[in-house]
Amino acid sequence: MGRTWWKDVPVPREFRCARCGELVRVGRRDDRRTRFCSSACEREFWRHRDRYGGEAGPWADGGEREERRGNATNRERRRRIDDAMVMLDAVKEVVEQVQMEEEEAYGNLSENLQRSARGEAIQEASDALCGAAWAIEEALDCLRGASGEE
Repeated sequence: MGRTWWKDVPVPREFRCARCGELVRVGRRDDRRTRFCSSACEREFWRHRDRYGGEAGPWADGGEREERRGNATNRERRRRIDDAMVMLDAVKEVVEQVQMEEEEAYGNLSENLQRSARGEAIQEASDALCGAAWAIEEALDCLRGASGEE
């Protein structure tokens, strides 16, 4: 004679699937499910037990289901990349504007002052700002590649 342990399980009952975290409500006595929402989830769980936290699974404590990979999270990541590109564009504009002001200030100096420590400092600042603008443009190119805009 087979085991009839499921007859001791209360009906109605509810539990979270140990694999996918779906809330399962059982209302019939002949429904034997106590841990998984479907046989497919049960097979996947036992095949890849290490993915789901071993014996208990990540949702055994009743916690909410973790967000799965999918279009929603992909769109969210792309949106965050786009936001970063907008911010970097603004930073690049400021850096280029300050660099032009530095060049203008250097150009307004007399030749003697251009060769002085003050003139050299202005020139070095302008060169550094030019390098920063270039680096920001490189970062923007990388972000465009990551978001698929290239």
